[in-house]
Amino acid sequence: MKNNINNTVMNSSKVNTQNNSRRTIKNISSLIAMALAMVTLFQASADKPGKADLRMSALESSTLLEIEASFNEAEEMSLEEIVLEELALESTEGVKVFDSNGELLASGNPTTDSSLRGLVNKADYLASFGSKKYYRLAE
Repeated sequence: MKNNINNTVMNSSKVNTQNNSRRTIKNISSLIAMALAMVTLFQASADKPGKADLRMSALESSTLLEIEASFNEAEEMSLEEIVLEELALESTEGVKVFDSNGELLASGNPTTDSSLRGLVNKADYLASFGSKKYYRLAE
């Protein structure tokens, strides 16, 4: 009769529930560990750039160097240099001088042509369109 009592204790619902819950916990733990390992591997492989991404063509590298150089030049430019550059751009304006009959006497840049500069100093200002200025000599 003693064997019967032991068998009934082992087959009780408490013993089976404890064994089943331990197996379930082990299975859930192993699934979580596998998922964590997969996420870690995925992140590690995603962080590494491919070999194709690391290589840069000669055109790309020269363009990048030009862009960096232009930024450095712009940063190093002083206020005086900026003003001088603007004056140089303004001095390239074209000038046309007409006589009283409306005929063109001279045209060009008065900063480089002394005879044109003399005519501009004698003439009356008419109008300007864009970078061109128009003058007329009064007789």
